[in-house]
Amino acid sequence: MQRRMALRGLLAGAAGGAGLFASPRPAAAQAAAAQGVSDDIVDVKRAGARGDGRADDTAALNAAFASAREGRTVVLPAGRYRITGTVKAPAGCHIEMRGHLYFDGDAALPALEIGAPREVCARRRYSGIDVRRARQSDWSSDEMVGVRHYNPHGCISVAIDFVGNFAIGYQMLAAGSGIGLNTVHLGRFQNNMVGLDLRSAAGPGNYVNQNSFIGGWFTVAFAANLARPRYGVRFSAEPGGYRAHNNNVFLNPCFELSGEAPWRPGVAVTQGAHMRDGAGAIWRAQGAGRTGARAPAGAGRASDGTIEWERVAPARDSVPMLAEVAANHNRVIAARSEGNGAIFARHMEAGSNANLYEIAFAWNDRELRIDDRGGRSVGSRIVPQFPAQPPPR
Repeated sequence: MQRRMALRGLLAGAAGGAGLFASPRPAAAQAAAAQGVSDDIVDVKRAGARGDGRADDTAALNAAFASAREGRTVVLPAGRYRITGTVKAPAGCHIEMRGHLYFDGDAALPALEIGAPREVCARRRYSGIDVRRARQSDWSSDEMVGVRHYNPHGCISVAIDFVGNFAIGYQMLAAGSGIGLNTVHLGRFQNNMVGLDLRSAAGPGNYVNQNSFIGGWFTVAFAANLARPRYGVRFSAEPGGYRAHNNNVFLNPCFELSGEAPWRPGVAVTQGAHMRDGAGAIWRAQGAGRTGARAPAGAGRASDGTIEWERVAPARDSVPMLAEVAANHNRVIAARSEGNGAIFARHMEAGSNANLYEIAFAWNDRELRIDDRGGRSVGSRIVPQFPAQPPPR
């Protein structure tokens, strides 16, 4: 009888995790689990982040990322994570966002940095990346970045779901290593001066080659930073950086950068609405009513009989593909261009050769073209898959 009772006690202890067959957890492991850190997962809420849109989660998020050793996945559960400074993710971690970062500040600095110069983000996975700025930036600094991603290489699953209100939405920055062989799924890029920036820092070997980009809706509200240019994709480099970005492919992107009027003649207009006239000037409505085919021509204020109009800014650039460097042998496939003006691509340097832009749908009243400002670019062309569609009248 005593032996049976003793055996029952041992088995009961094992069921509770501390008996004969128990494997006691080290104190360090128990403390890490209490803070939301396991062998594979770092849960930022269990590590102290609130995700309620009110508390400043900057420090808690940085602490959670700092605890993520090589190969761990940092998980941001559903919620709004208000931040006032840069959140820095190490190069060796994976990221899974189910909520979003909400940058509530006006400083010219990145909201999220993944990796660091001279560190390679090799074969990492990033899902649901969603970063939003609380207020529209004025696009005055290229440091107003939503996501800055250093040296990704061989990452077959990068998903940028949403980036909004920054000067630069998502920047892939080659700094101390090259960027290549990544597959990047692009979601919505809203009200950024540059949606996607492929950039090389100064120094040798900082290439940005052989990447695949799938999708992408690049959209800018007409009234966002009037008179400032806006671009979908930019190839760029610091002085002394690699300048021949090549063999990058963009599949089925959509560019709606609001270079044209956001509404058409004959629709009701409210006070403060904007449109462009035939000369490219931007006008603001001072009253309400219905408009004719064009805003009034001429300077100063004018009236079309129902609305008083005021010219508020000159025409601005809205270019889907901008190559500030000699980008070459890149390809855009089945793109949609709506209301972006006549220039689909601009090449700023000689040597921007053999770039191919296939346009599946163009909602413009004129044919799209390449603005070859660098000159001597050979073999780059636009291929309309069917004729441009004029706006409805």
